[in-house]
Amino acid sequence: MKRFTIIILIGLLSLSFNSASAQTANKIELAPMVGYQFGGRVQYYEGEFKMYDAMNYGVNLNFLVSQNNRVELTYSYMGTTARFTPYNSFIGDYKNWNGDVNIHYITIGSHSELPTGKAVTLFGGVSLGASILDIKEPGISDVWRFAMGITGGLKIAVSDRIGIRLQGRLLMPMYFAGIGMYAGIGTGGASTGLSMNAGVVAFQGDLQGGLYFGF
Repeated sequence: MKRFTIIILIGLLSLSFNSASAQTANKIELAPMVGYQFGGRVQYYEGEFKMYDAMNYGVNLNFLVSQNNRVELTYSYMGTTARFTPYNSFIGDYKNWNGDVNIHYITIGSHSELPTGKAVTLFGGVSLGASILDIKEPGISDVWRFAMGITGGLKIAVSDRIGIRLQGRLLMPMYFAGIGMYAGIGTGGASTGLSMNAGVVAFQGDLQGGLYFGF
């Protein structure tokens, strides 16, 4: 019985080793992505700016720099609507506003991979870059902010060069003291430039899926 158990254990270890060894890493991977992004909201002294959830689209391009480590460039886009609601004490100075906004993220970062078998690889990492808020309202310029993100997910290999990528991201556009993200709609027209303390403007996130192509 003991000999049989030892043989079974040796066989399982051998299979695990062979599965991990059989998984080949592509030098370059390109992954078009589609998903669902959570808009988030920002609480200002004057009122609340809310961005609604919507579908998003993007592309990831990564390069293998060392064993199980990649550098990745990411772009994503979400077209949605937003609402600004002034607090009661500011209704005379600001009005309710609803309109279209586009949200872009451009980041670069690194992630580590953990092969778990012949087909499945887990990954996770961090990224830095820029978030762009494009409000479709005359007189309001695009707002660029520093951003950071945390990504985690898995890849399922269909072949050596093609597979499925599933991931979730936490996205955090940042602001700094004296610089606000808010573009307001007041009684005198469009305005910008409300100052705020340093911190995170709004926590956003998404769930995405797509195919990856290896080269």
